[in-house]
Amino acid sequence: MKKQILFALFLSICALGRAQKSGVEIRFSETYELANLILALTPYGISDEWEVQKNTPYYEEIVSQFHFMKGHPLLEKVNYSREKWEDFLSFRSDAFAFEINAQGKIQRSIDFFANPGHRPFDENLDLIQDFYTASHFHEFYQQHLPFYQGIADRYKAYFMVAETQQFLTEQFGYFESNTNSLIVCSPLVNRMSCRRSIDKNTSADFATLALPLILPNTGEPINQEQRASDIHLVFTETDHGFVNPISDKNARLIRKNFDYTRWDKESGYTGRDCFNEYMTWAVYDLFVQQYFPQYAEQVSRDWHFQNNNRGFIASSLFGQKLQSLYAERKPNQRIKDLYPALLNWTKSVQNDLKPPVLTQDSVRIDLAKFQNPIRISFSEPLQKVEALDPVLFKVVNGERQRIQVLNLKAGQNLEIQDNTLIIKIPELPKEPGLYGLTFNIQGRKHPLTGQNGVQVACPTRFFIWVDWVD
Repeated sequence: MKKQILFALFLSICALGRAQKSGVEIRFSETYELANLILALTPYGISDEWEVQKNTPYYEEIVSQFHFMKGHPLLEKVNYSREKWEDFLSFRSDAFAFEINAQGKIQRSIDFFANPGHRPFDENLDLIQDFYTASHFHEFYQQHLPFYQGIADRYKAYFMVAETQQFLTEQFGYFESNTNSLIVCSPLVNRMSCRRSIDKNTSADFATLALPLILPNTGEPINQEQRASDIHLVFTETDHGFVNPISDKNARLIRKNFDYTRWDKESGYTGRDCFNEYMTWAVYDLFVQQYFPQYAEQVSRDWHFQNNNRGFIASSLFGQKLQSLYAERKPNQRIKDLYPALLNWTKSVQNDLKPPVLTQDSVRIDLAKFQNPIRISFSEPLQKVEALDPVLFKVVNGERQRIQVLNLKAGQNLEIQDNTLIIKIPELPKEPGLYGLTFNIQGRKHPLTGQNGVQVACPTRFFIWVDWVD
Protein backbone atom coordinates (compact mmCIF):
# COMPACT_ATOMS: atom_id res chain seq x y z
CA MET A 1 0.00 0.00 0.00
CA LYS A 2 2.85 2.37 0.87
CA LYS A 3 4.42 1.84 -2.59
CA GLN A 4 1.10 2.52 -4.27
CA ILE A 5 0.68 5.78 -2.33
CA LEU A 6 4.23 6.84 -3.17
CA PHE A 7 3.65 6.00 -6.83
CA ALA A 8 0.46 8.05 -6.95
CA LEU A 9 2.27 10.97 -5.31
CA PHE A 10 5.19 10.62 -7.72
CA LEU A 11 2.94 10.75 -10.76
CA SER A 12 1.08 13.78 -9.48
CA ILE A 13 4.36 15.65 -8.95
CA CYS A 14 6.20 14.86 -12.19
CA ALA A 15 3.37 14.53 -14.68
CA LEU A 16 2.47 16.93 -17.41
CA GLY A 17 -0.41 16.70 -19.81
CA ARG A 18 -2.67 14.77 -17.43
CA ALA A 19 -5.64 13.80 -19.56
CA GLN A 20 -8.19 11.03 -19.05
CA LYS A 21 -9.55 10.65 -22.57
CA SER A 22 -8.94 7.14 -23.93
CA GLY A 23 -7.52 6.05 -20.56
CA VAL A 24 -4.07 7.21 -21.70
CA GLU A 25 -1.96 9.89 -20.02
CA ILE A 26 0.95 11.76 -21.61
CA ARG A 27 3.83 12.22 -19.17
CA PHE A 28 7.00 14.23 -18.92
CA SER A 29 9.34 13.66 -15.98
CA GLU A 30 12.27 15.77 -14.75
CA THR A 31 14.42 12.73 -13.98
CA TYR A 32 13.57 11.06 -17.30
CA GLU A 33 14.50 14.22 -19.19
CA LEU A 34 17.70 14.49 -17.14
CA ALA A 35 18.67 10.94 -18.12
CA ASN A 36 18.06 11.64 -21.80
CA LEU A 37 20.08 14.84 -21.66
CA ILE A 38 22.99 12.99 -20.03
CA LEU A 39 22.93 10.28 -22.72
CA ALA A 40 22.73 12.94 -25.45
CA LEU A 41 25.96 14.52 -24.15
CA THR A 42 27.98 11.29 -24.02
CA PRO A 43 30.48 10.63 -26.83
CA TYR A 44 28.20 7.89 -28.17
CA GLY A 45 25.13 10.13 -27.97
CA ILE A 46 26.95 12.82 -29.91
CA SER A 47 28.42 10.54 -32.60
CA ASP A 48 25.55 8.08 -33.19
CA GLU A 49 23.17 8.99 -36.00
CA TRP A 50 19.97 7.51 -34.57
CA GLU A 51 19.97 7.38 -30.78
CA VAL A 52 19.27 11.05 -30.05
CA GLN A 53 16.85 13.38 -31.85
CA LYS A 54 19.20 16.13 -33.04
CA ASN A 55 17.19 17.90 -35.74
CA THR A 56 15.53 20.40 -33.43
CA PRO A 57 16.24 23.80 -31.85
CA TYR A 58 15.73 22.08 -28.47
CA TYR A 59 18.74 19.82 -29.07
CA GLU A 60 20.85 22.75 -30.26
CA GLU A 61 19.93 24.63 -27.09
CA ILE A 62 20.97 21.69 -24.93
CA VAL A 63 24.33 21.30 -26.67
CA SER A 64 24.99 25.03 -26.25
CA GLN A 65 23.75 25.44 -22.69
CA PHE A 66 25.34 22.30 -21.22
CA HIS A 67 28.60 22.38 -23.16
CA PHE A 68 30.43 23.29 -19.95
CA MET A 69 29.53 19.84 -18.52
CA LYS A 70 31.33 17.84 -21.21
CA GLY A 71 34.19 16.96 -18.86
CA HIS A 72 31.97 15.54 -16.12
CA PRO A 73 33.03 11.96 -15.24
CA LEU A 74 29.45 10.68 -15.50
CA LEU A 75 29.48 11.09 -19.28
CA GLU A 76 32.24 8.50 -19.68
CA LYS A 77 30.68 6.14 -17.14
CA VAL A 78 27.37 5.97 -19.05
CA ASN A 79 28.83 6.11 -22.57
CA TYR A 80 26.87 3.03 -23.67
CA SER A 81 27.44 1.82 -27.22
CA ARG A 82 24.86 0.13 -29.45
CA GLU A 83 26.13 -3.24 -28.17
CA LYS A 84 25.17 -2.16 -24.64
CA TRP A 85 21.65 -1.20 -25.64
CA GLU A 86 20.12 -2.77 -22.50
CA ASP A 87 22.15 -0.43 -20.29
CA PHE A 88 21.32 2.54 -22.52
CA LEU A 89 17.60 1.73 -22.44
CA SER A 90 17.63 0.97 -18.70
CA PHE A 91 19.47 4.17 -17.79
CA ARG A 92 16.90 6.19 -19.69
CA SER A 93 13.74 4.32 -18.71
CA ASP A 94 14.62 3.57 -15.07
CA ALA A 95 15.01 7.30 -14.48
CA PHE A 96 11.20 7.47 -14.59
CA ALA A 97 11.17 5.57 -11.28
CA PHE A 98 12.95 8.45 -9.51
CA GLU A 99 11.78 11.79 -8.21
CA ILE A 100 13.44 14.92 -6.89
CA ASN A 101 12.49 15.86 -3.33
CA ALA A 102 12.11 19.33 -1.86
CA GLN A 103 15.82 19.43 -1.01
CA GLY A 104 16.82 18.72 -4.62
CA LYS A 105 17.89 15.14 -3.94
CA ILE A 106 17.21 12.45 -6.56
CA GLN A 107 15.63 9.40 -4.96
CA ARG A 108 13.93 6.21 -6.13
CA SER A 109 10.18 6.28 -5.55
CA ILE A 110 8.94 3.07 -7.22
CA ASP A 111 10.33 -0.42 -7.79
CA PHE A 112 10.60 -0.39 -11.58
CA PHE A 113 13.44 -1.72 -13.75
CA ALA A 114 13.19 -1.74 -17.54
CA ASN A 115 15.55 -4.71 -18.04
CA PRO A 116 16.16 -7.32 -15.32
CA GLY A 117 19.78 -7.43 -14.26
CA HIS A 118 20.54 -3.91 -15.48
CA ARG A 119 20.51 -1.03 -12.96
CA PRO A 120 22.77 1.67 -14.42
CA PHE A 121 20.82 4.62 -13.04
CA ASP A 122 20.97 3.29 -9.47
CA GLU A 123 24.65 2.36 -9.82
CA ASN A 124 25.60 5.88 -10.93
CA LEU A 125 23.23 7.82 -8.67
CA ASP A 126 25.94 9.78 -6.83
CA LEU A 127 27.44 11.02 -10.10
CA ILE A 128 23.98 11.75 -11.49
CA GLN A 129 23.19 13.82 -8.40
CA ASP A 130 26.43 15.75 -8.83
CA PHE A 131 25.70 16.33 -12.54
CA TYR A 132 22.16 17.47 -11.73
CA THR A 133 23.36 20.01 -9.17
CA ALA A 134 26.40 21.29 -11.08
CA SER A 135 24.51 21.70 -14.35
CA HIS A 136 21.58 23.62 -12.79
CA PHE A 137 19.30 21.30 -14.76
CA HIS A 138 16.31 22.04 -12.52
CA GLU A 139 16.25 25.67 -13.67
CA PHE A 140 16.45 24.55 -17.32
CA TYR A 141 13.60 22.06 -16.84
CA GLN A 142 11.36 24.60 -15.12
CA GLN A 143 11.95 27.14 -17.89
CA HIS A 144 10.86 24.59 -20.51
CA LEU A 145 7.67 23.40 -18.80
CA PRO A 146 5.48 25.33 -21.29
CA PHE A 147 7.34 23.64 -24.17
CA TYR A 148 6.75 20.17 -22.71
CA GLN A 149 3.13 20.99 -21.95
CA GLY A 150 2.57 22.11 -25.54
CA ILE A 151 3.82 18.75 -26.80
CA ALA A 152 1.54 16.93 -24.35
CA ASP A 153 -1.45 19.00 -25.46
CA ARG A 154 -0.93 18.14 -29.16
CA TYR A 155 0.26 14.56 -28.74
CA LYS A 156 -3.04 12.68 -28.59
CA ALA A 157 -4.57 14.32 -31.61
CA TYR A 158 -1.47 13.90 -33.80
CA PHE A 159 -0.94 10.25 -32.91
CA MET A 160 -4.68 9.43 -32.95
CA VAL A 161 -4.51 7.87 -29.50
CA ALA A 162 -8.30 7.64 -29.11
CA GLU A 163 -8.75 6.10 -32.57
CA THR A 164 -5.95 3.61 -31.87
CA GLN A 165 -7.56 2.51 -28.61
CA GLN A 166 -10.96 2.16 -30.28
CA PHE A 167 -9.58 0.20 -33.24
CA LEU A 168 -7.60 -2.22 -31.09
CA THR A 169 -10.41 -2.71 -28.59
CA GLU A 170 -12.86 -3.51 -31.39
CA GLN A 171 -10.45 -5.98 -32.99
CA PHE A 172 -9.01 -7.69 -29.91
CA GLY A 173 -11.15 -6.88 -26.88
CA TYR A 174 -9.96 -4.82 -23.95
CA PHE A 175 -7.28 -6.47 -21.84
CA GLU A 176 -6.15 -3.51 -19.78
CA SER A 177 -9.39 -2.26 -18.23
CA ASN A 178 -7.74 -2.23 -14.80
CA THR A 179 -4.48 -0.80 -16.06
CA ASN A 180 -3.34 2.81 -16.20
CA SER A 181 -1.73 3.48 -19.57
CA LEU A 182 1.05 6.07 -19.73
CA ILE A 183 3.05 7.50 -22.61
CA VAL A 184 6.37 8.81 -21.32
CA CYS A 185 8.01 11.40 -23.57
CA SER A 186 11.23 13.27 -24.16
CA PRO A 187 12.11 15.48 -27.17
CA LEU A 188 15.55 13.81 -27.16
CA VAL A 189 14.46 10.21 -27.80
CA ASN A 190 14.97 9.10 -31.39
CA ARG A 191 15.20 5.30 -31.14
CA MET A 192 14.34 2.31 -29.00
CA SER A 193 10.74 3.01 -28.11
CA CYS A 194 9.57 0.33 -25.70
CA ARG A 195 6.58 -0.79 -23.65
CA ARG A 196 7.02 -1.86 -20.03
CA SER A 197 4.86 -2.67 -17.02
CA ILE A 198 5.53 -0.16 -14.26
CA ASP A 199 3.57 -2.27 -11.79
CA LYS A 200 0.57 -4.60 -11.97
CA ASN A 201 -1.74 -1.61 -12.44
CA THR A 202 0.31 0.53 -14.81
CA SER A 203 1.87 0.06 -18.24
CA ALA A 204 4.02 2.66 -19.96
CA ASP A 205 5.16 3.34 -23.51
CA PHE A 206 8.54 5.09 -23.53
CA ALA A 207 7.91 6.72 -26.87
CA THR A 208 9.68 8.55 -29.66
CA LEU A 209 8.13 11.90 -30.55
CA ALA A 210 7.32 12.91 -34.10
CA LEU A 211 9.28 15.92 -35.35
CA PRO A 212 6.19 18.09 -35.99
CA LEU A 213 5.46 17.97 -32.25
CA ILE A 214 8.95 19.22 -31.33
CA LEU A 215 9.61 21.80 -34.03
CA PRO A 216 8.20 25.33 -33.81
CA ASN A 217 4.67 25.60 -35.19
CA THR A 218 4.81 27.14 -38.67
CA GLY A 219 1.06 27.08 -39.19
CA GLU A 220 1.43 24.89 -42.27
CA PRO A 221 -1.02 21.97 -42.79
CA ILE A 222 0.08 18.64 -41.35
CA ASN A 223 1.70 16.30 -43.85
CA GLN A 224 -0.77 13.41 -43.59
CA GLU A 225 1.50 10.86 -45.24
CA GLN A 226 4.25 11.64 -42.75
CA ARG A 227 1.68 11.52 -39.95
CA ALA A 228 0.51 8.06 -41.04
CA SER A 229 4.12 6.91 -40.90
CA ASP A 230 4.81 8.61 -37.56
CA ILE A 231 1.80 6.94 -35.94
CA HIS A 232 3.74 3.68 -35.91
CA LEU A 233 5.84 5.18 -33.09
CA VAL A 234 2.87 4.75 -30.77
CA PHE A 235 0.68 2.22 -32.51
CA THR A 236 3.20 -0.61 -32.78
CA GLU A 237 3.96 -0.38 -29.07
CA THR A 238 0.35 0.06 -27.92
CA ASP A 239 -0.96 -2.86 -29.95
CA HIS A 240 1.38 -5.29 -28.20
CA GLY A 241 -0.96 -4.84 -25.22
CA PHE A 242 -3.73 -6.30 -27.40
CA VAL A 243 -1.90 -8.67 -29.76
CA ASN A 244 0.18 -10.42 -27.11
CA PRO A 245 -2.72 -11.64 -24.92
CA ILE A 246 -4.40 -13.20 -27.98
CA SER A 247 -1.10 -14.82 -28.91
CA ASP A 248 -0.85 -16.17 -25.37
CA LYS A 249 -4.25 -17.80 -25.82
CA ASN A 250 -3.04 -19.30 -29.09
CA ALA A 251 0.37 -20.31 -27.75
CA ARG A 252 0.05 -23.99 -28.67
CA LEU A 253 -1.08 -23.15 -32.20
CA ILE A 254 1.81 -20.73 -32.64
CA ARG A 255 4.36 -23.30 -31.43
CA LYS A 256 2.93 -25.86 -33.84
CA ASN A 257 2.62 -23.67 -36.94
CA PHE A 258 5.17 -20.85 -36.64
CA ASP A 259 8.82 -21.91 -36.68
CA TYR A 260 10.44 -18.58 -35.97
CA THR A 261 13.84 -19.77 -37.25
CA ARG A 262 12.29 -19.83 -40.74
CA TRP A 263 10.93 -16.29 -40.43
CA ASP A 264 13.83 -14.62 -38.72
CA LYS A 265 17.37 -13.57 -39.53
CA GLU A 266 19.09 -12.32 -36.38
CA SER A 267 16.35 -9.91 -35.29
CA GLY A 268 16.86 -10.85 -31.65
CA TYR A 269 13.23 -11.98 -31.31
CA THR A 270 12.49 -15.66 -30.70
CA GLY A 271 9.43 -17.90 -30.49
CA ARG A 272 6.15 -16.15 -29.79
CA ASP A 273 7.91 -12.77 -29.50
CA CYS A 274 8.94 -13.08 -33.15
CA PHE A 275 5.36 -13.90 -34.18
CA ASN A 276 4.04 -10.96 -32.14
CA GLU A 277 6.41 -8.57 -33.89
CA TYR A 278 5.20 -9.77 -37.28
CA MET A 279 1.62 -9.48 -36.09
CA THR A 280 1.89 -6.01 -34.59
CA TRP A 281 3.14 -4.52 -37.88
CA ALA A 282 0.52 -6.37 -39.92
CA VAL A 283 -2.18 -4.89 -37.66
CA TYR A 284 -0.62 -1.44 -38.17
CA ASP A 285 -1.10 -1.97 -41.93
CA LEU A 286 -4.83 -2.46 -41.37
CA PHE A 287 -5.09 0.65 -39.20
CA VAL A 288 -3.32 2.80 -41.81
CA GLN A 289 -5.54 1.31 -44.51
CA GLN A 290 -8.62 2.37 -42.59
CA TYR A 291 -7.57 5.92 -41.67
CA PHE A 292 -5.08 6.85 -44.42
CA PRO A 293 -6.17 4.89 -47.51
CA GLN A 294 -4.53 7.40 -49.87
CA TYR A 295 -1.08 6.78 -48.37
CA ALA A 296 -1.39 3.30 -46.87
CA GLU A 297 0.32 1.33 -49.64
CA GLN A 298 3.54 3.37 -49.64
CA VAL A 299 3.68 3.84 -45.86
CA SER A 300 3.28 0.11 -45.23
CA ARG A 301 5.78 -0.73 -47.96
CA ASP A 302 8.41 1.53 -46.40
CA TRP A 303 8.01 -0.03 -42.96
CA HIS A 304 8.15 -3.55 -44.37
CA PHE A 305 11.46 -2.58 -46.00
CA GLN A 306 12.61 -1.45 -42.56
CA ASN A 307 11.41 -4.63 -40.86
CA ASN A 308 13.13 -6.71 -43.53
CA ASN A 309 16.33 -4.89 -42.59
CA ARG A 310 15.71 -5.69 -38.90
CA GLY A 311 15.66 -9.41 -39.68
CA PHE A 312 11.94 -10.08 -40.28
CA ILE A 313 12.55 -11.45 -43.75
CA ALA A 314 8.90 -12.01 -44.72
CA SER A 315 7.35 -8.90 -43.17
CA SER A 316 5.62 -7.79 -46.36
CA LEU A 317 4.36 -11.28 -47.20
CA PHE A 318 2.92 -11.72 -43.70
CA GLY A 319 1.23 -8.33 -43.80
CA GLN A 320 -0.31 -9.04 -47.19
CA LYS A 321 -1.74 -12.32 -45.94
CA LEU A 322 -3.40 -10.72 -42.92
CA GLN A 323 -4.86 -8.04 -45.18
CA SER A 324 -6.26 -10.75 -47.46
CA LEU A 325 -7.80 -12.69 -44.56
CA TYR A 326 -9.24 -9.50 -43.11
CA ALA A 327 -10.77 -8.45 -46.42
CA GLU A 328 -12.41 -11.88 -46.77
CA ARG A 329 -13.48 -12.22 -43.12
CA LYS A 330 -16.96 -13.38 -42.23
CA PRO A 331 -19.49 -11.00 -40.67
CA ASN A 332 -18.63 -10.25 -37.04
CA GLN A 333 -15.13 -11.72 -37.37
CA ARG A 334 -12.36 -9.62 -35.87
CA ILE A 335 -8.60 -9.79 -36.26
CA LYS A 336 -8.30 -11.99 -33.19
CA ASP A 337 -10.57 -14.56 -34.89
CA LEU A 338 -8.19 -14.85 -37.85
CA TYR A 339 -5.33 -16.42 -35.87
CA PRO A 340 -6.14 -20.06 -36.81
CA ALA A 341 -6.34 -19.34 -40.56
CA LEU A 342 -3.23 -17.14 -40.42
CA LEU A 343 -1.25 -19.80 -38.58
CA ASN A 344 -2.36 -22.55 -40.96
CA TRP A 345 -0.92 -20.38 -43.73
CA THR A 346 2.36 -19.72 -41.92
CA LYS A 347 2.92 -23.46 -41.60
CA SER A 348 2.17 -24.02 -45.28
CA VAL A 349 4.71 -21.46 -46.55
CA GLN A 350 7.49 -21.35 -44.00
CA ASN A 351 9.65 -24.09 -45.54
CA ASP A 352 10.07 -21.95 -48.67
CA LEU A 353 10.93 -18.62 -47.05
CA LYS A 354 14.31 -18.14 -48.67
CA PRO A 355 15.12 -14.50 -49.45
CA PRO A 356 16.85 -14.05 -52.81
CA VAL A 357 20.47 -12.96 -52.37
CA LEU A 358 23.02 -11.79 -54.90
CA THR A 359 25.23 -14.54 -56.30
CA GLN A 360 27.71 -11.82 -57.27
CA ASP A 361 27.76 -8.33 -55.84
CA SER A 362 29.55 -6.44 -58.59
CA VAL A 363 30.43 -6.26 -62.29
CA ARG A 364 33.25 -4.50 -64.13
CA ILE A 365 32.44 -2.43 -67.18
CA ASP A 366 34.93 -1.59 -69.93
CA LEU A 367 33.95 1.87 -71.15
CA ALA A 368 35.46 1.13 -74.55
CA LYS A 369 33.55 -2.08 -75.22
CA PHE A 370 30.57 -2.38 -72.90
CA GLN A 371 27.06 -2.49 -74.23
CA ASN A 372 23.95 -2.43 -72.05
CA PRO A 373 22.29 -4.43 -70.50
CA ILE A 374 23.67 -5.39 -67.08
CA ARG A 375 22.82 -8.84 -65.77
CA ILE A 376 22.38 -9.33 -62.01
CA SER A 377 21.98 -12.88 -60.71
CA PHE A 378 20.20 -13.99 -57.53
CA SER A 379 20.03 -17.25 -55.60
CA GLU A 380 16.25 -17.64 -56.03
CA PRO A 381 13.79 -17.06 -58.88
CA LEU A 382 12.37 -13.53 -58.99
CA GLN A 383 8.82 -12.33 -59.46
CA LYS A 384 8.20 -10.66 -62.79
CA VAL A 385 7.33 -6.98 -62.37
CA GLU A 386 6.13 -4.21 -64.64
CA ALA A 387 8.55 -1.67 -63.19
CA LEU A 388 11.52 -1.15 -60.86
CA ASP A 389 12.93 2.07 -59.41
CA PRO A 390 16.40 1.41 -57.97
CA VAL A 391 18.69 4.28 -56.98
CA LEU A 392 21.83 4.82 -59.05
CA PHE A 393 24.72 6.11 -56.94
CA LYS A 394 28.43 6.83 -57.16
CA VAL A 395 30.98 6.11 -54.44
CA VAL A 396 33.16 9.16 -53.71
CA ASN A 397 35.73 8.98 -50.90
CA GLY A 398 33.92 6.00 -49.46
CA GLU A 399 30.54 7.76 -49.38
CA ARG A 400 27.58 6.92 -51.61
CA GLN A 401 26.28 9.92 -53.56
CA ARG A 402 22.87 9.56 -55.19
CA ILE A 403 22.80 10.29 -58.90
CA GLN A 404 19.18 9.54 -59.77
CA VAL A 405 16.25 7.18 -59.36
CA LEU A 406 15.97 4.92 -62.40
CA ASN A 407 12.52 4.32 -63.88
CA LEU A 408 12.81 0.87 -65.42
CA LYS A 409 9.91 -0.59 -67.44
CA ALA A 410 9.33 -4.21 -68.45
CA GLY A 411 9.79 -4.65 -72.21
CA GLN A 412 11.88 -1.48 -72.47
CA ASN A 413 14.87 -1.57 -70.17
CA LEU A 414 13.86 -4.28 -67.71
CA GLU A 415 13.55 -8.06 -67.99
CA ILE A 416 13.48 -10.88 -65.46
CA GLN A 417 14.52 -14.37 -66.49
CA ASP A 418 14.18 -16.85 -63.64
CA ASN A 419 17.03 -15.91 -61.23
CA THR A 420 18.41 -13.09 -63.36
CA LEU A 421 17.54 -9.40 -63.43
CA ILE A 422 18.46 -7.79 -66.77
CA ILE A 423 18.45 -3.99 -66.92
CA LYS A 424 19.59 -1.22 -69.21
CA ILE A 425 20.76 1.88 -67.42
CA PRO A 426 19.29 4.78 -69.45
CA GLU A 427 22.48 6.83 -69.18
CA LEU A 428 25.50 4.66 -68.48
CA PRO A 429 28.14 6.57 -66.44
CA LYS A 430 30.79 7.94 -68.80
CA GLU A 431 33.43 8.64 -66.15
CA PRO A 432 35.55 5.90 -64.58
CA GLY A 433 34.71 5.12 -60.99
CA LEU A 434 32.69 2.93 -58.64
CA TYR A 435 28.95 3.13 -59.15
CA GLY A 436 26.07 1.05 -57.90
CA LEU A 437 22.34 0.32 -57.70
CA THR A 438 20.31 0.12 -54.51
CA PHE A 439 17.05 -1.87 -54.41
CA ASN A 440 14.34 -2.09 -51.76
CA ILE A 441 14.89 1.03 -49.68
CA GLN A 442 12.47 3.51 -48.19
CA GLY A 443 10.65 5.56 -50.79
CA ARG A 444 10.83 2.94 -53.57
CA LYS A 445 7.47 2.07 -55.09
CA HIS A 446 8.50 -1.19 -56.74
CA PRO A 447 10.13 -3.82 -54.50
CA LEU A 448 12.27 -6.60 -55.90
CA THR A 449 10.74 -9.86 -54.66
CA GLY A 450 11.30 -13.58 -55.00
CA GLN A 451 8.68 -15.84 -56.53
CA ASN A 452 8.02 -17.16 -53.01
CA GLY A 453 6.87 -13.66 -51.98
CA VAL A 454 9.94 -12.91 -49.87
CA GLN A 455 11.56 -9.61 -50.74
CA VAL A 456 15.21 -9.21 -51.60
CA ALA A 457 17.02 -7.89 -48.55
CA CYS A 458 16.63 -4.24 -47.65
CA PRO A 459 18.84 -2.69 -48.81
CA THR A 460 20.47 -4.70 -51.62
CA ARG A 461 23.37 -2.97 -53.36
CA PHE A 462 24.97 -4.08 -56.61
CA PHE A 463 28.24 -2.35 -57.49
CA ILE A 464 29.40 -1.39 -60.98
CA TRP A 465 33.10 -0.76 -61.64
CA VAL A 466 33.38 1.56 -64.63
CA ASP A 467 36.87 1.78 -66.12
CA TRP A 468 39.04 1.56 -69.21
CA VAL A 469 40.16 -2.08 -69.36
CA ASP A 470 43.45 -2.91 -71.09
